[in-house]
Amino acid sequence: MTVRKIDLMHKLFGFSEEEDDRCKDCCHLRKQRYYKCECYGETASAASDWKVSNRACGLYNGIYEGRPVIYTVKQEKPPESPIKGQIGLFDEQSM
Repeated sequence: MTVRKIDLMHKLFGFSEEEDDRCKDCCHLRKQRYYKCECYGETASAASDWKVSNRACGLYNGIYEGRPVIYTVKQEKPPESPIKGQIGLFDEQSM
């Protein structure tokens, strides 16, 4: 099950103080081709598109100097293991 972006922001930073606060009024919302939250992280894909009618998170119009959230929770690919019998570039056999 995929966690919605705004749900993750609410889990990490809580809700804004006022129930009527919306992302559209936040200083962290950026309009590129689509709306993006600079605290969540901005990418060139739809993965970081932002819905402006969301209830604002606890970072609403505040200062955030941390790492973009999208990169904090991004799953890393496991390193590729060498293929059995594959010769490495600097192995003695290849010289």
